[in-house]
Amino acid sequence: MQTVACFGDSLIYGFPFGPRISWLAEAEKLTGDKFLNYGVCGDCTDDILSRLKTMTLPAHIKHILFLGGANDIIQMHPQKFILEDLDKTLRYCQSKNFDLGIV
Repeated sequence: MQTVACFGDSLIYGFPFGPRISWLAEAEKLTGDKFLNYGVCGDCTDDILSRLKTMTLPAHIKHILFLGGANDIIQMHPQKFILEDLDKTLRYCQSKNFDLGIV
């Protein structure tokens, strides 16, 4: 069994029903893996990265899932900034020896 810390926007959180009925909760049931839900509705990639960098994760976490960017597009953030945030996320995860999946 793996534990994955999932960071993102409402698509991670499970809007509109909440984390208990999110796709992460369903994935847990199907796979037996544990998905920690660190999604926040409305977050942009810079918000998600900030939360990832400042949150103290359990020591056994080795896998990070990052899902974001839709709110950046809605708020008309330049593509350059979104890609820079994703690059910063990758570099941060590499420095912490996390396996990163970007959705």
